[in-house]
Amino acid sequence: MRLVIIGAGGYGHMVCDIAEQTGKYSEIVFLDDNSKDEKVVGKCEDFEKYVADDTEIYPAFGNNELRVSFVEKLEKLGAKMPVLVHKTAYVSPHAKLEKANVVLPFAVVNTDVQVEAGCIINTHS
Repeated sequence: MRLVIIGAGGYGHMVCDIAEQTGKYSEIVFLDDNSKDEKVVGKCEDFEKYVADDTEIYPAFGNNELRVSFVEKLEKLGAKMPVLVHKTAYVSPHAKLEKANVVLPFAVVNTDVQVEAGCIINTHS
């Protein structure tokens, strides 16, 4: 499975770190308009080219409105979007995390919580 992260800023690199720790992905790359990171393979607007059965796409923007707008665009295309949970976080088996969510280190998602698509559960929250 390949992961394409849209946005190679600080949040994008945090997402990459968590994704690497899962061991799920054979390849992790970024789309970004400004970064010179060696893992950047194109611009943010290129995301449609990466929608495939063997690929998950995560919009890693700290700006909530921008992130949610990309989630909506990706949904319309039928793109797969992961839920990424850091190994030190706790997510109750009775909680529901929708697509394109990330749970950062030491965060807790308790019983019967439902987290809508495109959310960031921040460190120690």
